[in-house]
Amino acid sequence: MSDTISLASLEKLGDFQKQSIRLLEHDVCFLFLHTLVDAHQTKQQLFTWSAEAVTRAWDVEMLLVRIEGEAISSDQLTAALVNGMAILQFPDRAQYIQFVPIRKKFDRSITESQTQSVVQGAQNSFTEDLNTNIALLRKQSVTPELIYRPVTLGTHSKRSAAMLYLEGTANPELVDQVWQAIQKGAKLKHHTSQSMLKTLQQKWWNPFPTVYSTELPHEATHLLQEGRVLVFLDQYPMAMAAPGLLQDAFGLAEDRNYPSIITYFFRIFRVIAFIIAITAPSLYVALIAVNPEVLRIQLALSIAQSREGVPYPALVEVLLMMLVMELVMEASVRLPKSIGPTVTMVGGIVLGQAVVQAQLVSNLLIIVISAMTIANFSIIGYQNAVAVRLVKYALLIITTIYGLIGMIVGVAWCIAFISGMTTFGIPYLSIMKVKEGSHE
Repeated sequence: MSDTISLASLEKLGDFQKQSIRLLEHDVCFLFLHTLVDAHQTKQQLFTWSAEAVTRAWDVEMLLVRIEGEAISSDQLTAALVNGMAILQFPDRAQYIQFVPIRKKFDRSITESQTQSVVQGAQNSFTEDLNTNIALLRKQSVTPELIYRPVTLGTHSKRSAAMLYLEGTANPELVDQVWQAIQKGAKLKHHTSQSMLKTLQQKWWNPFPTVYSTELPHEATHLLQEGRVLVFLDQYPMAMAAPGLLQDAFGLAEDRNYPSIITYFFRIFRVIAFIIAITAPSLYVALIAVNPEVLRIQLALSIAQSREGVPYPALVEVLLMMLVMELVMEASVRLPKSIGPTVTMVGGIVLGQAVVQAQLVSNLLIIVISAMTIANFSIIGYQNAVAVRLVKYALLIITTIYGLIGMIVGVAWCIAFISGMTTFGIPYLSIMKVKEGSHE
């Protein structure tokens, strides 16, 4: 009776199929989802194994060992099928036999990264398939000390995940804490990566990423060599590294492909870009509207002349341009790649010239906003760049009220805030680097 109910519920899936095949002189039911399983290839494989069993005088038990079959109950049928397994039902057996069939291939091939550009380094990037990502990582880090721990997340809708680390390099306490956090959150629904970020101690109210994500295998390998722990989700083409640190905004594994002096040159400029991106709008408002007395008289007059005709305060002027730039950046992400750069470039030039001619904003503000935007995208990691975009608004408000003193207090508060951040007991301002004599 329960078997009838289970098969009836499977019919509701729509792509469920039940076929009768003959194996070892038995009429066997072959159950599968035709959207996931290559039925023709799988049956050919079964017939080959069956012919081999006849030649060697095997019984059914030996055949099941050959196909690596596993006995399951009728209650487990649906879960097995939606996970891409195929089922055999022999007439004289109460249990079903699940095995790994030949699946249809619909995963995309390994391509260049779409979110992280590489100038001088490996060009391949992670894909949606978990096993492919693990294989890419093993090719980058050829060592038996790369430990891989698989885990299944969710209860009703299951999703595969994995934790990886370098034994002997990663702190065992960090590994245990990350693994316990994953085990604790294993019952939650993980339809998106947000739930995994929450599991890895990323606070919802904290814009600074305490879990660093990368799409590049060589970058992920570098993080492993620093002692980080990586977490992968199936159907998510990013590696999540715990803990995420402030240094991730300034350094790349690719930097090590250049002489040391160039590496330091890049990192110093990224730090300068970080400071400019956070403080440029606030500094403009402070010097224009609150504390113009700190400027030389000639410079103050020149700036005042550039704002002649602008009908509203500096704060409104800055907020208006920052809002427009946020819309342009969001649109550039959503537009098709073939027309996105053209539309944003033409839109930015035309829009910038038009607002200046209409005396809605000053020439100087256009320069400030452009410098801020370029500096923002010099920061490594999309999450780091977005965090800076959020923090600068808070700094802008407090500067509008209290001027330069407010900006200094705001920067000090920001430094104090990130100084107090910890992930799995590791401070956000910690420096983790590749150890001497490691697997690099």
